[in-house]
Amino acid sequence: MAIPTPGVPSTTNPISSVRLVPTTSRKCFYTYSGEMSIGGSETTMISIQDTGKRDVLVKLHVSSISQSSDDYAVRVKMNGQSIIEENLYRADSASRTGMPIDFIIPKDCSLEITMDNISTGTANDWFASIHGYFL
Repeated sequence: MAIPTPGVPSTTNPISSVRLVPTTSRKCFYTYSGEMSIGGSETTMISIQDTGKRDVLVKLHVSSISQSSDDYAVRVKMNGQSIIEENLYRADSASRTGMPIDFIIPKDCSLEITMDNISTGTANDWFASIHGYFL
């Protein structure tokens, strides 16, 4: 079965696919988005074309250094289908502690992390990182 390409057509700002970077022990992995400007359109922060031949336990973190009361939506997609969506309400500091998000992705799947500003559409800088374990 062919693995769908992440970011097409799910976001208007697709990025190049990256890979799960294994640690020296080959038991764990990590990937970072780097600083990204997230505005009013769904933007792909991390795109993994193929998770590999093993199931993975993933821990997702997102963070921002921008001072804003805007609200954001973070989505996790597997093979192009949303499996998790969490809204971050910046004005309410209690709801911003919902991170990290933990989930399991089966082998041979694509993984995509997207985000957008769901209140004003104003762009702010955000970072995303995932790390986890090969099962």
